[in-house]
Amino acid sequence: MACTYLLVIVAFFMAFIALCYANVPHFVLPVHTDVQQSGQKLQQAFQDAVMLARVAAVTFDPCEEVFLRYFTAEEADFVKHAFRTMANIPLDQVIDEKTIFGFLANPTAAQNLPPKFADLDIAWDDHPDVPEMDRLCGHVSESGSMLDAYTYLDVDELEISDQASQIALVSLCEELFQFPSLQEIEDPPYVPWARDGQGRPLPGFTCDGLGATDSDWMASPGATLLHELMHWSYLLEDMPGFSELIDKDEAGLPQIRDHSDLSSDPPDGMGAFHAKLLKDRGPFAAIQNADNYRWYTLSKYWSWKCGRGFAEAMSDQDVYKRGPKVVLGEPEAAGEQTGGQW
Repeated sequence: MACTYLLVIVAFFMAFIALCYANVPHFVLPVHTDVQQSGQKLQQAFQDAVMLARVAAVTFDPCEEVFLRYFTAEEADFVKHAFRTMANIPLDQVIDEKTIFGFLANPTAAQNLPPKFADLDIAWDDHPDVPEMDRLCGHVSESGSMLDAYTYLDVDELEISDQASQIALVSLCEELFQFPSLQEIEDPPYVPWARDGQGRPLPGFTCDGLGATDSDWMASPGATLLHELMHWSYLLEDMPGFSELIDKDEAGLPQIRDHSDLSSDPPDGMGAFHAKLLKDRGPFAAIQNADNYRWYTLSKYWSWKCGRGFAEAMSDQDVYKRGPKVVLGEPEAAGEQTGGQW
């Protein structure tokens, strides 16, 4: 049976905003969910994504080891412009020690967001406008992991147009929210999945608990949302070099995608270790893969927040450390989960 959804345009902390703030995305929630809790989680993911982009944009240094871990020197201008575009910072803006914190204050205020965000929908689980056959929440990827997010662009629209799809429908699957927010990682709540019986933070929480290397202890739903936004060509199409440097999709239009080639090394571009290996292929390979942007922003953000650097991941074992908050049961049917609570 089809679910009924609420389309909620919300400002942060669940306050409704004036219609003149047209550059705020739409948050789409099934009516059977706890609207306040689910809405807050979607908002927090969006807030984290924008903050990650802003920190990457205003602290950008092409000579840093962390940049050269995920991109080549030849890709520096493109990457800088991508994050400035997402953060709605002019490409020629001079940023120094006197102005940096101004860009990080209230980054998700409507006036600080790109106007194109008005065409962005962020849904809890499958967006209701995604055709049934194209819905991916609850599905397993080629690598055997549960898909936790995807972006839907209208392929039919692309086939009859020479422009990128304007509307982006991003679905953040329920499984994704087993990962904590950036704030929960930094200052974990007093709950069993974040602290032990004596109230001490578990591994993967607080700056001291993030370990020595880039890993999914750093990851939040917002970082995954940032990854998904990299697929939205309409957001990035006006930046210098986008149409020239980014490979074309099936419709002949440039799009940053997810590297996938089971016969190659790496077989995919997911995770900090695979993203680094993809960069090692040479100039303009890493900028094609959305997860390179995600891991660069995560390492940059936590280095900035914690006042220390993190080493590169040397294997997938270094990357995948965080177990889910709870163990979810096997899906009984498409879109239906059994077991597990927040």
